[in-house]
Amino acid sequence: IWTVGAAVLFFIKKPAPPAHLKYPAEENVKTAPRLKPGMARPELTARSALSVFADGVGRPQTLFEKNSRERLPIASVAKLMTTLVVLEIFSPEDTVTFSKTAITEKESFGEFAAGESFSAGELIHSLLMESSNDAAAAFAEAVGREKFVGIMNAAAGKIGLNNTWFSNPTGLDAGDDGGEPSHATAEDVLEMARYIKENRPEIFSILAAAEYDLRDTGGRFHHKIKNTDELLSRRDWGIKIIGGKTGETPVARQALLLIVESPRGSGYIASVILKSEDRFGDMKTLVDWDYNSYVW
Repeated sequence: IWTVGAAVLFFIKKPAPPAHLKYPAEENVKTAPRLKPGMARPELTARSALSVFADGVGRPQTLFEKNSRERLPIASVAKLMTTLVVLEIFSPEDTVTFSKTAITEKESFGEFAAGESFSAGELIHSLLMESSNDAAAAFAEAVGREKFVGIMNAAAGKIGLNNTWFSNPTGLDAGDDGGEPSHATAEDVLEMARYIKENRPEIFSILAAAEYDLRDTGGRFHHKIKNTDELLSRRDWGIKIIGGKTGETPVARQALLLIVESPRGSGYIASVILKSEDRFGDMKTLVDWDYNSYVW
């Protein structure tokens, strides 16, 4: 249990001592995949990238790494932490109402209007799938925006994300909030993904859906949410996606976290790319390389 201001946050499942995705070493991984001889590294536009295999008990092996310890803005990938905090503070049945301030948040796609109300459980779908900044703002306002961001940063420290900082609940470039944009390393993003998969798997269940019909507190249909992850709609890929999160701002460029099932169903591969010019192309190239460059 830990506090920020008057807000109290409970992590129901206390995380184990830091076991970041970069550790333990390969020899500790059960049935570790082996890199084939002479495999050339994939060409990516991303400034930073990291791809990790975890077997059935979550033990990790790095498959690919590029500048994975460089701190970079992460855009809406930050909404993974926003959602973690929301799930700890709000019950699914709690009502969240949009204010005039919340719906003025930049670059939002939720089609919301002031005065509209949704259950927290419903609104999380908009926050994650269509990356609604209005939804992030509405959740934060219900707690107090500054307090909410403080809880996000305290949660990052609790999980062990030592190179992560959140300046707002949306992941937008700092702008009016002042200071630098929300940032992290690729290593920290995958550590956050590991924590979520082990403790809040429902987040990735939501992120694995291509569409969702959002309804207000009266049960009325509001709009059809379409996931911002274009890889979910690719019919020609054939790789099972467990979940992912997109992000894009002028400063951060394009970011993408993706978790897929590994070959032979032996575990999963978690990958992240930051500061990319083609996040979906880069991610497909990276995951295909993982699949084809190792003996599984």
